[in-house]
Amino acid sequence: MIMYTNNKGIVLISVLFIVLILSAIGASMSKTYLISIKRESYVDFQSNAIQYINNVETLAKEELKKQFRPVRSYTSKSMPIFANLIRLESESGYIVADIADASTCYNINSVVDFTNQEYMPNDRSIKGLKKLLELLKYDESEINELIDQMIDWIDKDSQPRNYGLEDYYYTGPMSEIKQYPSERLFYDLSELRSLPASRFLNWLDVQKHLCAFPVSEDTRVNFNMLETKHDVLLAALIPGLSVSDAGAMIEQIPLDGFTTAQQLYSTFPNISFNESHLPIGLSSNLIGLSSSIANQEYEIRSNSVIELKNNQAIVISRFYN
Repeated sequence: MIMYTNNKGIVLISVLFIVLILSAIGASMSKTYLISIKRESYVDFQSNAIQYINNVETLAKEELKKQFRPVRSYTSKSMPIFANLIRLESESGYIVADIADASTCYNINSVVDFTNQEYMPNDRSIKGLKKLLELLKYDESEINELIDQMIDWIDKDSQPRNYGLEDYYYTGPMSEIKQYPSERLFYDLSELRSLPASRFLNWLDVQKHLCAFPVSEDTRVNFNMLETKHDVLLAALIPGLSVSDAGAMIEQIPLDGFTTAQQLYSTFPNISFNESHLPIGLSSNLIGLSSSIANQEYEIRSNSVIELKNNQAIVISRFYN
């Protein structure tokens, strides 16, 4: 008698099933391995890129010390250090750096003065910030609330101003924030979002005119570096000046800039520059450095602010992206 069996079919199916499982395991391991390799590749790129960017920052600081030593009485858009991008090629990718005058904005930290080891309201600068926000069509009540909360966020006392907020608001049982006011200057404009009064701000508008550099003293604006887009800023700086008149003034700035304060004053005899809400000068002590390094897969960016003081170039803020 001949017996027939399906054992061969079962064995074949089993083998195919095992092969399928092994293939799936292999594909999964391969995917994990590739992810691991890609992660390691990114970590290496990040490490090298930050090193390269730091080197560019060091080179920029040395060049700035050469360009600004002795202290320059004026700077202009035509200076090569501002007019030309820095382009380099490295093993990790292409490096591009841009040096720019950082004084063409309203530093929000200027609302205070550091006096007798305390941050005190700077009434003159506050008036300028109020005018700028009014020109941007914000209500007086909204502006007062924002400025009082800014000052309370910076100062070291626990007494809230009229529209301000201190410890209890941020740490009390009704608060979801659970943090204390910083008792320091703003390091970045985005920190304004920590204030409840910032809810009415249009960030696209605000970022065009405001900035946050961790200094409050001598926050001057370099008149020579203003462009037509800075008409609102200039109008906010000078009492009684309209936006249209500010734009007309900016259009009269020579390409090589005004070389002396007397030349500036004689060009605009009806303007009281000494009454400006922030000091207006023809040079700057704050320089911005934007750097990036990129290859076909990755890109890392850095933004630094360099303060020129006492013949030294000091990085006062730095952010990586």
